[in-house]
Amino acid sequence: MTSKTWRQFAAVTIITVLALTFFSTSITAFAQSNALAPTGGGSAFTSTGDDIVGTGQGDARTFVTNILRWALSFLGLVCVIMIIYGGFLYITAAGEEDKAKKGRTIILYCVIGIAIIAASYAIVNTVLGGVTAVGQ
Repeated sequence: MTSKTWRQFAAVTIITVLALTFFSTSITAFAQSNALAPTGGGSAFTSTGDDIVGTGQGDARTFVTNILRWALSFLGLVCVIMIIYGGFLYITAAGEEDKAKKGRTIILYCVIGIAIIAASYAIVNTVLGGVTAVGQ
């Protein structure tokens, strides 16, 4: 491999690692939560507020927040996969300008997409945070 190919490979690897680091979040399981513990008010299955979708015991803000976070995380995963694909095209172009340009374009559009996803995540959290503050 030539020096240029190694630099291209390093650039794609760094972008991929940064994207994976940015979008890898841990989710706590709460396996031993006492959400269904008796509360002394009658039923032994009284929920504590955060509900399971479909039970009708939560607020709409929590539901919308969960759906939007899932959708934005999924879109981030799609962007990471497309960056890997674009990097693969770019590295394996072997002198074909069309393939190299296509790979660069895919990577550029995915980086722009990641910026849009991050901005939309910030906007959603700000708006929903403002709705919560007004409702209190």
